[in-house]
Amino acid sequence: MTGKFYEAEDVIWYGNAWQSAQYYLWGVKPVDIDVSKETKKWIFAFTKEDHRKLIGRWNEQKQNKNTEN
Repeated sequence: MTGKFYEAEDVIWYGNAWQSAQYYLWGVKPVDIDVSKETKKWIFAFTKEDHRKLIGRWNEQKQNKNTEN
């Protein structure tokens, strides 16, 4: 959908729109967007490199949010 070329084995698909939106706000754009046939929800492909850079930050902010409650 984005018109970007990529190798399928070089991306990770996310079904979590909130996580994908946060990655976007952190400056990382998805390389592709699609709709899951199973869930009928948007899914977003990010490079594995971007995943490695941001997954720790994502988990940390999620953990911090859970400890605030």
